[in-house]
Amino acid sequence: MYTYTRRMKKPRTEIGKSILLGLAFWGILLIVYCLVGARTVAEPPADSLAVHIASNNHEAVEVEQVEADTPHSVTPPPMTEKSTAVIFHEQFGEDYKKALAIAWHESRIESVESHVDVTADGRAFSAGIMQINMSVHPIDGLDCPSAFHGTNYTAVVVDEDLYQRCLASAMDEEKNIKKAKEIYDRQGWRAWLYSARKVGIIN
Repeated sequence: MYTYTRRMKKPRTEIGKSILLGLAFWGILLIVYCLVGARTVAEPPADSLAVHIASNNHEAVEVEQVEADTPHSVTPPPMTEKSTAVIFHEQFGEDYKKALAIAWHESRIESVESHVDVTADGRAFSAGIMQINMSVHPIDGLDCPSAFHGTNYTAVVVDEDLYQRCLASAMDEEKNIKKAKEIYDRQGWRAWLYSARKVGIIN
């Protein structure tokens, strides 16, 4: 004869607690995994300064790495439509990074009228990405100096129609950069002396 011993069942409340603890454990592991994974994706190597800028056909153009200790290194802001960096590269070749650095100091790489280079009658005489001086330089076949009486800060606008056409050409990205390259070929970076010194291209 043997004694039959009936095993006691765990109360349902204890089973529920065990399930909840298990779910909580795996939930914490999942959250930690997600956080670590997101951090890995969001933080590229610190020494990587390579810039990928989309051209107008949405293909990536890789701008080779710029060393952090190079005085004229610059990482341009994101650009859309036709790539400004590509236009600079087409015009300036291997010197395009220096041109971009100067453009960043001159205009933050934007087509803007100068608020510093202003004529005696309050009109901007420099404009565009590379801040072309319209009182001195013709642009896109236009005799822009003829729109002014005098040059630079003492000039006054005497031909409003010509001035507006010159201003429109100076504000055109491609025309401005093309003109900048013509000026560079004749005068070098000293045509933008203040900016060239500020970004360390010349002493």
